[in-house]
Amino acid sequence: MIEVIGNTANSYIKPQISTSLSSEQSETVDSILSGFDSTSLTEADAQSIVDQLKEAGIQPGKGLADAFAELGFDAKEVGDLAGVTNGQRPPPPPSESQSEQALPANSTFSIQA
Repeated sequence: MIEVIGNTANSYIKPQISTSLSSEQSETVDSILSGFDSTSLTEADAQSIVDQLKEAGIQPGKGLADAFAELGFDAKEVGDLAGVTNGQRPPPPPSESQSEQALPANSTFSIQA
């Protein structure tokens, strides 16, 4: 067990999870979206996109949203049209100022293995 008690005001937590897509995932997203017109998406189109992304194992996130944007699509709009609920979709990525917030000086936590 590792236990950390106390903290300094200059410390922060920075996520280590990569949100970018691999080149293979980017190619898959490109292939999926190439069959659709971003200006006239239907609910069925959006559901098909979501289903294909799930089948390919591509998770929602900033990398996927960026790939959509590069191809002229709005990931939020596709999710909304497909009826993806907030329980299925992660929240949008934090803004730059939110991603590295300092913990309060009196914070405590413990890590147990």
